[in-house]
Amino acid sequence: MLTSDGRIVITHAGRLPRPPALADLHRRRSRGEAVDPSVLRETIRTATEACVAAQVAVGIDIGNDGEQARESFFTYVQHRMTGFGGESRRRLMRDLLDHPDFIQLAFPRSERIKVSLMTAPAAIGHPEVVADRLVSIARSVGDPTRVIAGTDCGFDTSAGIGDVAPTVVWAKLRALRAGADLASERLF
Repeated sequence: MLTSDGRIVITHAGRLPRPPALADLHRRRSRGEAVDPSVLRETIRTATEACVAAQVAVGIDIGNDGEQARESFFTYVQHRMTGFGGESRRRLMRDLLDHPDFIQLAFPRSERIKVSLMTAPAAIGHPEVVADRLVSIARSVGDPTRVIAGTDCGFDTSAGIGDVAPTVVWAKLRALRAGADLASERLF
């Protein structure tokens, strides 16, 4: 297992950006539209290769496939197991009825005009802040070799939502790498 011997290693969990063509294939598939399996397979393969290369470029030590093959965290299971199908006939939950602005944002996302705003998901941690946090954590556990820095969740959990711009994702991961390097200089 890769450990933080001599420097803090970094990783991430969950979904990383995918090319628009792959997002479109996943979106169409999730709607039940016909998708050529060989086109999907090849698009996933090339997207995964690009995703791994991008992780290497920003300095990820422990990477993964960025969940390129999964349309979403929530619906992936239906493609792996039998017994799922049909439509939900549940009424809209009361708390959603009390917040029509949320409904407007969430349904239907594909028909909504997107405007770029600076919100929390777009915030990029400064490397010094990342380093301070990592140093504090390393000192709390008493051994910096036991620390691996990473994200706590994917950057976009559902096919085609695209609420986090790819440039922001990679900037966040570069800041994580830079912060881990600064922390390593202080700790090792």
